[in-house]
Amino acid sequence: MATMTGLRPTGETIERAEPLNHRLKQELEEIVAPRTPAHMYVWAVLRLGMGWTFSWAFIDKVFGLGFATKAAGAWLNGGSPTFGFLKFGTKGPFADL
Repeated sequence: MATMTGLRPTGETIERAEPLNHRLKQELEEIVAPRTPAHMYVWAVLRLGMGWTFSWAFIDKVFGLGFATKAAGAWLNGGSPTFGFLKFGTKGPFADL
């Protein structure tokens, strides 16, 4: 095991048996639950689900698939993707901007 030496502000020499970041890493590994394949699959499914949710909203706004945006209001047909929020979703002192 390597030792580290250093100086304190007083000029006194200190020695550590192992680097500080290595000790912190060991302490964090004890606190945090270990990664198991089941946890990794759950996070992967959640990540894909969130990605699909936002991708679907974008695709619906671009092509007007009829879910939240009608074909006439599609971005490709000249509609504004933010019209509904800017017109009906803002209140307060900045609503007129």
